[in-house]
Amino acid sequence: MKERYPGYVVKQINIIVDVLGGYSLKVRNRMKELFGEKRARECLMKMQKSTLSSTFNIARFFKVMSQK
Repeated sequence: MKERYPGYVVKQINIIVDVLGGYSLKVRNRMKELFGEKRARECLMKMQKSTLSSTFNIARFFKVMSQK
């Protein structure tokens, strides 16, 4: 990224979300620092929703498969 966009400051955030949509306080603070309170909260909530939805779909798939 630094090579592609010289003159820009590139910051990396490693985001780890567990199966139930949880994340660390450090991730939340870094997101707030970069994007502001409101945008960080919205982004993290969307990531939680996506994670939970995927987990639910996987569980539902295995439930259907086990009933056959």
